Amino acid sequence: LETLDEAPDTAVFLNLFPEHMDHHGSVDAYYAAKARIVHNQCARDMLVYNADDARVAALARESLATVQAFAPVPAPVRDALTLPGEHNVSNVRAAWTVAAHYGVTPDAAARAVATFTPLPHRLARVATISGVTFYDDAIATTPESVIAALRALGDVDTLIVGGQDRGYDYAALNAVLAECGVRAVVQLPDTGVRVTPPPGAAVLQTTNLDEAVRFALSHTRPGHSCLFSPGAPSYNLWKNFAARGEAFTTAVHKAQDDH
Repeated sequence: LETLDEAPDTAVFLNLFPEHMDHHGSVDAYYAAKARIVHNQCARDMLVYNADDARVAALARESLATVQAFAPVPAPVRDALTLPGEHNVSNVRAAWTVAAHYGVTPDAAARAVATFTPLPHRLARVATISGVTFYDDAIATTPESVIAALRALGDVDTLIVGGQDRGYDYAALNAVLAECGVRAVVQLPDTGVRVTPPPGAAVLQTTNLDEAVRFALSHTRPGHSCLFSPGAPSYNLWKNFAARGEAFTTAVHKAQDDH
């Protein structure tokens, strides 16, 4: 978008929060790059947008295109969604709105929602060991993504967090850790130390995911979860988010074999 002078016939704007600061240099520059998808549209185009995000809603008011806020989905469709969390409901609403615009019937859209298989490393359940369920959310590269994952699961005792430092603000995440009842935090370099555990929480600083998984098994209650959601890019330890997700999955399966 930063260098693009065209726009798609239909653009979808999900949300807007700081990312890629190492490239853009400032939040304002990043937001300006994202805004180009709106500013390059014309009257024959359509913008589907998240009215619950104030910044996105403000950009929609600037658009020359036809604008449409995410439509609600029927309760049975929402109930059939296998992906946890309100952020995934929002994603379904976006897709539902676009599908309707292009003539997809509600029945066909409902079948797609009910049968959808997510891509790996997106709040993916890896295994349950001794009553502890491990989730791989390696794609999470921002604090906001971790917050969404914590709220989606609702039973996280242990959080494994940390990655390449892009200068993100972790204050909101730190507040949510206590709100969500997190009892243990594994701090990976470089940003893990900027995630402040709630009072009394157990803490481990490590670069070793085998050690992290063992720690999680020791500090997570049966019936609760361990969430691997780094909240930062992967490049300080792995080549990309998929590689770190595979490393975490391998560590969990190794622990499963040991049990």
